[in-house]
This record gives sequence, structure tokens and C-alpha cells, in this order.
Amino acid sequence: KQWYQRRVRGDPGCSLAFRTFAYQARKHLGAYTAVLENKVDCVIFTGGIGENSPAVHEMVCGDVCHDNFSRSRDVCDVSRDPGSGTRVLVVKTNEELAIARECLRFCN
Repeated sequence: KQWYQRRVRGDPGCSLAFRTFAYQARKHLGAYTAVLENKVDCVIFTGGIGENSPAVHEMVCGDVCHDNFSRSRDVCDVSRDPGSGTRVLVVKTNEELAIARECLRFCN
């Protein structure tokens, strides 16, 4: 949160970090898109930055899938119209619950 606020206020170091992060994520998304022969059904953002930063979604996705994104914050809406492009979903996560469940499964 602090880095985002500092970036918005014009901190050059935070702006550079943000652009570098988005560039690396975009590079990986582009590589996966190529491997999947441009047949990407969905890109999902989770976690703090993924859940809370539309700017990250824009910078990472951009035109990687040919500017053909259908954006939705409602993860339950997973239907996809033919030709609508790649869905970009934001999924709320609960890491603590996932860790607790994994520990319980391990202990049993």
C-alpha cells in the first residue's frame, strides 16, 4: 500500500519498481500466451497487488492478448461469450485459511 501511495505522489523509485514489476509479469504472461498459441481463456489476479491494483491489471495485460479483454471483478461470472477475448478476473484470497486447511490436512 505504501509503495502505491508513494508512486501516486510521484516517487521515482516507486514508479520504477512498479514499472519493473509490471514489465516482468507482462513478459511472463506473454510467454505463456505464446506457448498456449494465443488461446488464453482467463488471466486471474490474486493477492494484495493483484486484488487491489487496477493499474497493475492494465500494465500487465495491456495488449498481450490483443486488447481483447473482458474485465470483471465478479469471479462467479465465469461464463464467456464466443469472441469476447480473454477474461481478466480478480479473485479474493484468504491465505491464512488456505494455510490452516493445508496444516489440518497434513496433521490428519
